[in-house]
Amino acid sequence: MLSDLQKRKISHQFKMLDLNGDGFLSDADVEMIVNNLAREFTVSSASDTYATLKAVYTAQWKQIQQFADPDQDGRVSLGELLKYWDTTLNIPGALDVLVKDYSQSYFSLFELLDPTGPKNCYTAERWGKYFVAHHQPYQDGVAGIQAIDRNGSGVVDTAEAVRAMREFFGSDPNAPGNTLFGPY
Repeated sequence: MLSDLQKRKISHQFKMLDLNGDGFLSDADVEMIVNNLAREFTVSSASDTYATLKAVYTAQWKQIQQFADPDQDGRVSLGELLKYWDTTLNIPGALDVLVKDYSQSYFSLFELLDPTGPKNCYTAERWGKYFVAHHQPYQDGVAGIQAIDRNGSGVVDTAEAVRAMREFFGSDPNAPGNTLFGPY
């Protein structure tokens, strides 16, 4: 069973994804996220990068629907998402696979949107722009990166990202990764 802390963090992340504020994750939110990311990273909607971004987000959304939309109505409520995470996080070994995949998907996203930037990492600037694209304050993204950049290098590498994701989905109230997606 998800702890209250896990529910609060996942609920906040849900709000970050529910850009139209209707209480559901849907195709409309995915479209808004793609457009917002393109705007923040100065990607033309006529570019191959935009087409790839849209294809990636659409595929991820279809995967979420497959597992978190049991009534198959094309949208995912907060309750459905919490149930999905409750089930998923209780499968032995699932968290290990998910945090690696989740972290890698962000690395790939940032390399797509910022191809001249550093490879295989999150930076405060990238994470800040990601936050703005999700209607969150830029500074909350910067603070999230600063909290998980344990060696103070200015970049979050694979080990730091995986650790932060694990902490985000965990129940330790003092873990720096709790604020990865901002204040909850």
